[in-house]
Amino acid sequence: MRIFQDFAQWFQTKDRNAMDFHLKKDTRNLQKTLQSLNDELNEMKSIQHKLDILISKARQFPDIKDIKVNLLKEETADFQGWLQRTEDKLDKIFAKKAEDLQDDELQLLKAELPRLLTEQRRLANRIQKILEIIAKTRFLIDDLNEDLCKQLSGGRSLAEVGETLLHKFSREFREDYFSGKEDIIAFLEDHYKISKKSAIELFNLLEETGTIVYHIEIPENIKNQPLLYYGTDWDDPMMDYVSTPVELFGFWEIKS
Repeated sequence: MRIFQDFAQWFQTKDRNAMDFHLKKDTRNLQKTLQSLNDELNEMKSIQHKLDILISKARQFPDIKDIKVNLLKEETADFQGWLQRTEDKLDKIFAKKAEDLQDDELQLLKAELPRLLTEQRRLANRIQKILEIIAKTRFLIDDLNEDLCKQLSGGRSLAEVGETLLHKFSREFREDYFSGKEDIIAFLEDHYKISKKSAIELFNLLEETGTIVYHIEIPENIKNQPLLYYGTDWDDPMMDYVSTPVELFGFWEIKS
């Protein structure tokens, strides 16, 4: 995780790699980059939440509530270690009432508040930068996906293919996952006069980009009941497939 050190260098490397992957039309590595960025973002937000809570609890004490502090210029060495130690110390203080605090505990709160506020601001700034590069990476992925869609469909955009499917199947195409998938692939193959392989790849692209999404609706009457497996009529003992109860049949949502 890069909230602690070398953030600027890490950020520049991620940005440069994303542009290189785009030039090479390497969608898979762009997607891996996006996943790693989202992982970093989630961890940053988790730590930000901890800082927000610690500051909020500290500000509940009358002597700390309105105290004015200056942010610190230097970064915290061993951020993770500092945060864990600070949490442990402050949690013991927060368990007490304000009138029961000792002078040394009050001084500790006053001493840690500037660092907490500094790290809160620093983390917010880095979350902003992570959000920027996530947006750029998604844009680069979308650009490559549009190019691939045109290659597979004979020049149509994702929106155009989605519109064609919408006219054919309606916005909610009610069918089980497997049968609906097979119907859509067959239609793509026939409508665009493309190979089965291209139709499968086009379907996968449509699903990856959210142009088509399969939904399962959970009825109110079974929300607190365990899902059951229903046997099939297939004779092959090696088959581990099961049928879907009618009440759990979903639908393909087609967007355009």
